[in-house]
Amino acid sequence: MADDEERTSYFYRYGRVYQLLGNNKGCIPFYKEAINIGKELPGQFAARSALELGHIYENLKNNGKAVSYYQLCLDMKNKDFKANLDQKAKAGLNRLKG
Repeated sequence: MADDEERTSYFYRYGRVYQLLGNNKGCIPFYKEAINIGKELPGQFAARSALELGHIYENLKNNGKAVSYYQLCLDMKNKDFKANLDQKAKAGLNRLKG
């Protein structure tokens, strides 16, 4: 389990670097892999990946995908920093549905 947590963190952080460099195309596969590995784990990185994908797709005006990733973030129940991540995901959903 610790190995999966570390792998989830690795893929999230690698994706984040690509995103901060402005390379959305490069970061998406890393965020998706972090979600695949960590969606059932208690760590924060899978949920953060889903949240970041929501932001990316919202900025790309792909509202359907953005909503699905914000909802995925909310659906991950046993995550660290749950209240903070849920608040941000709900704000994204409100922007898209409001």
